[in-house]
Amino acid sequence: RVAAGVQAAQAARDEAERQRRRLANFFQQVPAAICVLDGVAMVFELVNTDYQRLLPGRQLLGRPLLAALPELAGTLTWQTLQHVYHTGETHEEVGLRVALARHEGGPLEDFYLHYVQQARYNEQGHIDGVLMFMLNITEQLQAHRRAEKLQAEVLATMQRQAQEHETFYQVFEQTSALVALLWGPEHRFEYANPAFQQLFPFLCYH
Repeated sequence: RVAAGVQAAQAARDEAERQRRRLANFFQQVPAAICVLDGVAMVFELVNTDYQRLLPGRQLLGRPLLAALPELAGTLTWQTLQHVYHTGETHEEVGLRVALARHEGGPLEDFYLHYVQQARYNEQGHIDGVLMFMLNITEQLQAHRRAEKLQAEVLATMQRQAQEHETFYQVFEQTSALVALLWGPEHRFEYANPAFQQLFPFLCYH
């Protein structure tokens, strides 16, 4: 009976370890940056491949968040992590600008992030950490802004051309010189100013 109990306990531990490895493998394969922060000091307990790829030159595992990434001190990201840890309320940000250094001691770069911070609970139902799921949308956001800028430039050019076009026509309308614009291989009248039409009233201008 004792031997059976020992075997059952060992089997339970083995199953728990298999589940732990399965979960760790899942975190590594998910196409999003994921980290698990432990305790009130937010120690990096788990960092998946995509998260580490975002900060390739930073040592994260086993270090408190503010020791590993001191540039986050006082930021909204740190404040909301504290709020999630103390209240259990899930927090989400979309397109938040966060300044981070990819490498230890390197220059700060602006990242635009979409992330969710969610409380982690222990077996007693108490919060003991925070899970963070994150997408780096910097390139998509920058591409969108470039497209918006290009669209604005095209619109401004069109408006300027329209204004210039209107200015030319105002000059044509007021000048005593004969002005006619012909269009196409058949040389159809696109425009004839009043002076031209007065001299040649018998022509069809439309």
